[in-house]
Amino acid sequence: MVITVDDIESVVSRLKNNGVRFKNDLMDNQGRKQILCLDPSDNIIELFQEA
Repeated sequence: MVITVDDIESVVSRLKNNGVRFKNDLMDNQGRKQILCLDPSDNIIELFQEA
């Protein structure tokens, strides 16, 4: 599942503060940013911000 967000840094900060686990660090590819997190059942969810 991929969720597109407008301000990925803000979303990641809020999720971390609420105990969400992440699989990797925030990656930036020419302005496109992504990170992988886990839902409560350990399914991977990608958060994505367009350039």
